Amino acid sequence: MRHLFLIHLFIFLFCFTASAESIPYEKLVGVWTNSQNGVNHDLTQKQVTDLCGMGFAIFHPDRQSEIHIRLKQNGKLMMSMDVLSKEPCTYEDNQLSCEREGSMNGKSLGGGPEITRFEKVRDGVYDMSSLKPDGKTVDKVQTGYRCPLTIPEALAWLERNSGPGELGEKMEEGLEILEKEAPQILEKAFESLPDLYQKIESGVESNNKKIEFLKKNAESGDGKALAGLGILKLMSIIIPTGVEIDPQGGLSMLKEAAELQTVPAYVMLATVNMLAMAKLKQDFGTAAGWLEKAAFEQRADARNTLGMLKLFGLGVEQDGEAAVKLLTLSAQQGDASAHFNLGFIHVFYPEKLMQKLGISLEQNLTKGMMHLKFASEKASSSDKLHENAVLIWNFLSRHQHPELLEPSRDMSRKWKKEHQRKVNKYNTLLKIQRRKYPDLTLQMYFKLEGGQVKLLDAYINSKLEWSLF
Repeated sequence: MRHLFLIHLFIFLFCFTASAESIPYEKLVGVWTNSQNGVNHDLTQKQVTDLCGMGFAIFHPDRQSEIHIRLKQNGKLMMSMDVLSKEPCTYEDNQLSCEREGSMNGKSLGGGPEITRFEKVRDGVYDMSSLKPDGKTVDKVQTGYRCPLTIPEALAWLERNSGPGELGEKMEEGLEILEKEAPQILEKAFESLPDLYQKIESGVESNNKKIEFLKKNAESGDGKALAGLGILKLMSIIIPTGVEIDPQGGLSMLKEAAELQTVPAYVMLATVNMLAMAKLKQDFGTAAGWLEKAAFEQRADARNTLGMLKLFGLGVEQDGEAAVKLLTLSAQQGDASAHFNLGFIHVFYPEKLMQKLGISLEQNLTKGMMHLKFASEKASSSDKLHENAVLIWNFLSRHQHPELLEPSRDMSRKWKKEHQRKVNKYNTLLKIQRRKYPDLTLQMYFKLEGGQVKLLDAYINSKLEWSLF
């Protein structure tokens, strides 16, 4: 499904035109807006700032990307629209390719592939060409300008300016309200609605085919399909997954998949035991056993969660050194929870507590801020983890230790240079797995409540990951 989001204001799904000058992806990392009405190389700084206040795109260091539109009138939020990459984008020869998922006023719009090329005009200004599915034919060209915002600042702005808005709350009364409030901006969106509904219907049909494919392969004993279908049956307790609620059947499938050494089954079985799903009692010891298996297979979220269990002594012997080692290995693979946990320890754990837990680290604010910066950029904007990471990062970098802002950024650049290849490899493996088979991301990270840190408390949650969701 392509070009579901035809709002004239921000269809800059950044595909940039190849040029003689090679543009490293690092030059694109940050917050961007665009010229709206075709190519325009002469926007003033005020015009750019005003556009950034209506909508922008964020390119993260890990090649995740997102687009956000916020229409306001007299200071009130009227409408919001968000388009997120479902997995890291690919970038080669100045061309960015992303698989995207959109939502408007909290309702899904579906998604599909988007290809964009960049051509440098000058520093901080690029012509951005959206391409058709052939990857060559130009569909639309806009000029992109860098916004005067850092990624954490942009994410914090979104936290303050999100929600259905007044128009979203009135959507049930009729789309004419939107036409009345924002006719020029939304004209093309309404023109595309019939096409949008048709694409959503075809998407549902496609999803049904994927689930049938999953069931057929599970019946033939495919370990990944067994694990995937088991995950869907269990997660259907919480959210609609397209399959029936069947926790016991899901558990049986997961155990069968685990016998076939299927890593997602290990992670789901650990989740089931930690969160007491399917009428099971909470059992951290059994969960740790499954996490050991997944961590041995270099699963980043399992390494992080097992590290936290070892740190707290939950279901396993308390071992601070092993905990930090696991958290570090997970962070090196790009796990946002692990970055948050390491940053939290470096910033908030006093020396006496580290000694008590057997952690041979020193309080290091710069290193802690580095990890928190990564967490704020890598975590999904819909996660509480992201909210906490941005909160702490902004507090430290703006108020408590602004002098450490640049040193922490320098340290993060060195960390990225050292570990980016490992992160890319891990993300590619997950991308291949999740394209065909359901999986989940398991998170365990330190708790903040009411702005107060909880040194020996943590959240545990899981998120379904599949191309359908």
